[in-house]
Amino acid sequence: MLVSTRRQSYDGKFRLVLYRPDAGGRIESRLEKSDFDEEIDSVFALRAVEYERLLGSMLEGRLSPVGFWLEFRGMSAADVALRPRIPRSKVERHATWEGWRSATVQMLALYAKVFDVDVADFFQFGTLDDGIEVEIEIHEDRLLQQVRIRKAAP
Repeated sequence: MLVSTRRQSYDGKFRLVLYRPDAGGRIESRLEKSDFDEEIDSVFALRAVEYERLLGSMLEGRLSPVGFWLEFRGMSAADVALRPRIPRSKVERHATWEGWRSATVQMLALYAKVFDVDVADFFQFGTLDDGIEVEIEIHEDRLLQQVRIRKAAP
């Protein structure tokens, strides 16, 4: 997992795509700026603050990586346990550092699917400086990552 040193924000980078039929009946698409750019940007800013808070809690030993993703995704142990059908007590145990140490790669692969992350995201946290971009290609059902780090385009 890579964490940027700059706070991520929306900054109107996305546009709404509207589809309308033209005079001939064909569908044409048109990009429009959203009327909700400020609201969307505030959500991005709040998520960035929450991410930093949870990362600090994890690095201080109060949360394991599973606990981090539970809280960041806003899920309960019961929610997570239902999806891959694992006992809720096991999810709660893996959310602590003591329990985390007993998690198998197979269990982490199940958690990775539930949290929509890669298995490697449970083990590494990095920092990117401005001007650097990263591309991550996922292989073998989230068990392997190929990471490309390069200078960002101007």
